Amino acid sequence: MSLTEIAETPLAGRLLAEVTCPNCWCKFPPEQLLFISRHSSLVGDDVVGPSAYRRFLPTRFTVSGNALDARGVECQQLACPHCHLEIARPLIEIQPLFISIVGAPASGKSYFLASMTWMMRNHGPKVGLGYADGNPMANHELQSYEETLFLAANPDQPVEIRKTEMQGAELYQTIMLDGESQSYPQPFVFTALPTRDNPRYNDPQYPYRSIVLYDNAGEHYLPGADNTITPVTNHLAKCSVIQFLFDPTQDPRFRARCNSNDPQLQHGIRPGSSESLVRQEVILNEVAARVRKNRGLSHTERHNRPLVVILAKADVWIDMIDESIDAEPFIDDDPALLDVRRIESMSDKCRKLMKDLCPEIVAAAEGFCSSVIYVPVSALGTSPEKIENEDGWYYGIRPANIKPRWATASMLWSLAHEVPDMIPTNV
Repeated sequence: MSLTEIAETPLAGRLLAEVTCPNCWCKFPPEQLLFISRHSSLVGDDVVGPSAYRRFLPTRFTVSGNALDARGVECQQLACPHCHLEIARPLIEIQPLFISIVGAPASGKSYFLASMTWMMRNHGPKVGLGYADGNPMANHELQSYEETLFLAANPDQPVEIRKTEMQGAELYQTIMLDGESQSYPQPFVFTALPTRDNPRYNDPQYPYRSIVLYDNAGEHYLPGADNTITPVTNHLAKCSVIQFLFDPTQDPRFRARCNSNDPQLQHGIRPGSSESLVRQEVILNEVAARVRKNRGLSHTERHNRPLVVILAKADVWIDMIDESIDAEPFIDDDPALLDVRRIESMSDKCRKLMKDLCPEIVAAAEGFCSSVIYVPVSALGTSPEKIENEDGWYYGIRPANIKPRWATASMLWSLAHEVPDMIPTNV
């Protein structure tokens, strides 16, 4: 019995006609999927490495649709036939939506990701959307970020999320492919499913999605950092949405206008980061260049996918525009409506501010993509503290003081834009 023949079993569900590997972005029919052995003697894979369980194309299955390895042990984990890296099961059943989150070194991407994910778990149900881990093991690092900020045992004890590194088993996967060592980013996988409050809960045509997020170290987006051995940013050209995190505290023009006591304005980026700030439009232009190269676009062509420019740390600068983000962009109902009109109105105000203070960012964004929206976000809702310790100092945040604002706006807008009718909106 082949995978295509078990497509209606409870285990396999309804298989996609074409599977996209979230690791190497190879596309293939589901019958080519490999399974990952489980018997302790079946260790050593020629692609993933000598300590990995062997990948195999199954010939025997259980009645529930799981494969049996060479020693007769039932196997459930799936792998790509090209890179042999694991593929979460939702990605063979539910159409994926790929989203890249990029930004300069020390711009706060990890804090934003943790806050966005946690608040999506909590605020998604407001609009009838369940947001859950599609691969809990692969999402472990992001879960630890969430726990650090939102589930601290001592919420009055300052904490920090360590900087995303350029390599490491937690966020990158290294394999031997065609005789060369190659590294790929570890994707974070979520499912977006309707809750019972969603009017389309029982609708068989509901547009379910698997959401695949990528987070690289900011240094990977520096000019010259991309190469064939570590193609860790190739996801940029595959993604449906690119979210660019702009850090106003790294820009001297913003800092000069901010009326805030935030220590980042006085002391700069945290220790252990780059010695000097990176011009953020250089990062955005590098992203545009890589997408154009990988998609075969001319320099005058705009990418036809949306770009969300996230203006981070809004608690520091939001008083520069005449609107607050204390209230989330929802219209009360059952379920609530995503207030797309308010998000887009806020975008106009943020664009005007950016055009005044950082016109090169606006020019780079709108020269790159045909659709651009500007979204203010405060991942923490409060300023960090400069904490002295035996190693010097660091920026700490007390979990008790964390109150994210608009942390879900960029994700919910992206879903509403890319997947019509997934969530109720006012447009």
